[in-house]
Amino acid sequence: MSYARFGPGSDLYLIKTLDNWICVCCRLVEKVPTAIPGLDMHGDTELATLEKAKSHVGEHIIFGHTVPDYCIQRIEQELND
Repeated sequence: MSYARFGPGSDLYLIKTLDNWICVCCRLVEKVPTAIPGLDMHGDTELATLEKAKSHVGEHIIFGHTVPDYCIQRIEQELND
């Protein structure tokens, strides 16, 4: 399930897996080589808890990345449940 996806109004792609949360192609980490020669992409960031995911989203905001309000609201709601 995704909390945010790349596109207009979102500079991050945050998903929940069975075991953790993943910031896909995270712009906060360096680019890494792919199987396609000459194509580098940002690596993923794995986050063990929803609290860490919230903190990570906050880092994106600090770096000036666009984070949709619904992503933050959903994390807050789940933390309060």
